[in-house]
Amino acid sequence: MIAQHNLRVALFLIGLVPEGVAAAAIELPPEDVLLAIRKARTHQAAGRVVEERAVLEQLVESHPSDTTSLLQLFDFYSRHADKDNIARLRALLRAQLANAEQIPLSLLKAAIQDKRMDEQEVRLMLAELEKRFAAEPSDTSIPRMLLTGYERLDDPGKQREQIVRLLALEPSARWKFELIRIDESLGRWEDLLAEVRAIKPGNAEAGWLLLRELAALDALNRVGEMALIIDRLEVTAATAESVVDELMARAMGLLDRGDTASAEKLLRKLALAQPQKRELGRAVAYLFGTLEEQASLEASYMDKTLKSDNLETLINDAARRMMNGDAASAIPILERAAVVAPKSELPWFNLAVAATKLERWPLVESAAGKAIEINAAQPRALMLRAQARVKSGRVAEGMADAKAALAIDPKLKQAWYVLYLGANRLHDEKAAAEYLEKSR
Repeated sequence: MIAQHNLRVALFLIGLVPEGVAAAAIELPPEDVLLAIRKARTHQAAGRVVEERAVLEQLVESHPSDTTSLLQLFDFYSRHADKDNIARLRALLRAQLANAEQIPLSLLKAAIQDKRMDEQEVRLMLAELEKRFAAEPSDTSIPRMLLTGYERLDDPGKQREQIVRLLALEPSARWKFELIRIDESLGRWEDLLAEVRAIKPGNAEAGWLLLRELAALDALNRVGEMALIIDRLEVTAATAESVVDELMARAMGLLDRGDTASAEKLLRKLALAQPQKRELGRAVAYLFGTLEEQASLEASYMDKTLKSDNLETLINDAARRMMNGDAASAIPILERAAVVAPKSELPWFNLAVAATKLERWPLVESAAGKAIEINAAQPRALMLRAQARVKSGRVAEGMADAKAALAIDPKLKQAWYVLYLGANRLHDEKAAAEYLEKSR
């Protein structure tokens, strides 16, 4: 007989029991099986593959009904990608699982969690566990194992059955929340409402519970009750990021149903919790706000932007404004960007683009000129200055800039078009036609 301590060490080595668990509580495989597994592990650690295989194959031959031995050899064949022997052992293992009464509960648990077990094998183990729970309906470990197995099979209905069993045996908050989550995934909205409302207020997850209640009411089209939940709902900076998509969907649904007041309240709570999300703030202001509110919001955004020292923030805000057709408000932001990063051509170039949209040709010329001073090989900046000079009547200078841009990038069609504008101003119809053709 080996010492009890050695039994614990052997079990720990084969992964059947965590360190610190009392050996007396474990269903032990036969003693000679443990010794053989320990010997095989010694060979594995030393890299003696042939010896490890011989020990494990002999073990299975001498103990063909011992599932522990089968799983150990299964592990060996898996590590060495021995497909033929894996198939042979899988057939033996299925035969064991089809008559699983003698398999220790701890081993069933390990096997269910083993990712190599396929769906048919998992179902055999779950069937055995169901039998054992029928015989021992007070054993909470069995529905826990069943829950793990049905999660592997992606069977939410069966998962729910195990959670209900666990709630009956140990009515803890954990299983109440799990039941709510599974009922939401199953669309059992009436059940979910009853479960949420049965939990006492003041719980640490009160906000999450309100969101689940809101989801159920939304699914059940009980819009009037949704308004009451929205009144109670608190959206903070800490929680807003994780719920923004869900609440936006709820708000859009409310708008579609004609409950504008509730949608506005929900969106305003989101916008207040996330002041950095300017598009959200703008959406609220332009959907529900007055002209004065919209103007005030834009002024506050402009004030914050103009105080920024971050070049990327400034450039992105200006770009967004230009995309929205508001080049005028982009100009002071780009002027600020030029102060923040005086050695970067980007603010000056973008300022020239914004000024072009407004046909402010002196500003286009000066901004493009600054970009050219920083990077003389920037053809688009040369093209913008060329356009400004031609539009201002300094045709020769403008056409010289356009030709310099084309010397760098002959495919820059805008520069050919500037040459066309210049030739038109000089009444050179032949050159204008040639330039126009190349600009297309």
